[in-house]
Amino acid sequence: MTTFDEAEEMSNSLKQYGITNQVVNLQGWFNGGYYHDAADHIRVMGKLGGKSGLESLNKTIANNGGRMYADVAFQEVSFADDTFPYSQEGARYYGAGYVATFGQINPTTLRNTSGLGYDENRYNLISPKFLPRYVTAFSKKIKKYDVYGISLRDLGNVLTSDKKRTNQINREQALDVVLAQFDQLNGTGKKLMTNDANSYAFAYSSDIINTPLAGSQVAITDTDIPLYQMILHGYISYSSDVLNFENEDDMDKVTLQLIEAGASPHYIFTWDNSSDMKLTALNRFYTTTFANWEQQAIDVYNTVNEALAPVTGSAIVGHEILDGDVRKVTYENGVVIYLNYSETDQKVDGIEIPAMSYRLEGK
Repeated sequence: MTTFDEAEEMSNSLKQYGITNQVVNLQGWFNGGYYHDAADHIRVMGKLGGKSGLESLNKTIANNGGRMYADVAFQEVSFADDTFPYSQEGARYYGAGYVATFGQINPTTLRNTSGLGYDENRYNLISPKFLPRYVTAFSKKIKKYDVYGISLRDLGNVLTSDKKRTNQINREQALDVVLAQFDQLNGTGKKLMTNDANSYAFAYSSDIINTPLAGSQVAITDTDIPLYQMILHGYISYSSDVLNFENEDDMDKVTLQLIEAGASPHYIFTWDNSSDMKLTALNRFYTTTFANWEQQAIDVYNTVNEALAPVTGSAIVGHEILDGDVRKVTYENGVVIYLNYSETDQKVDGIEIPAMSYRLEGK
């Protein structure tokens, strides 16, 4: 869907519009693509440009002021890998010891075990017992590649137990194993990006992607607050979840949520038309074409950057929900951001805040 040369073109194009702080999560670069084989070895995809193309892309993004992370899934091994010993090294349930197999959510059963027509959508979880072997092998090999960092698709948000009758591993023991793997990867000298990171990954993460902008919307919840981001802001850079799939009519609200949460906007881009993935296991990425999304990404970035540039590196010290659907976010450096989610202008603290907009004070 995107060669390394084409990814360079995207980076250069965004730079022309002033977007230099590019944080790139490069997916599908090795071992067969997005649904790559178990990561105890590295084969950069030749059809994308090979090792030289990968390192050229890393250099281009760095020259444009950004940083590139090479994506890897350590714990979730897709059925696309026909050499992985699933029955021997996969995590198991209690009782009969069935291998733990997952996949996409089936809309008719709401179970996350479906391939939805494609085997590669289904995966097994590596037992924590065998995880160190894969991470150690990958760590030794990635040192040979000139890339800024490693993006961890599942190591920062998945903890799996193994209930095999002998040598059972509970989740607390699995956490100890995972933390040891973070130490191993940290020792490569590469920076680490984590996906939807749990708290144990914070100490190792330079960037976090797919932080939620809203809660689970369960009926018992009165409102949402960006607690996750309030903890992280000023210490770790983070982005929202993917914006490609947001309703166009909701983008004004989403942009305000980004500003309230102090989060960078996050898009998935492919150079080729996303319709090419229609009859593949990646058909859920049905709207990723760079040419279609570039202008919106630029506009959202500029709006969010204008609001958040004065608070870069500053911790959030206060968050208040005021009358009239107004939020007030106070930063350690004295900057205050008022956000008005209502359809009418609001006045709070003697400050007029336009409808569906924000005001910056104290900068």
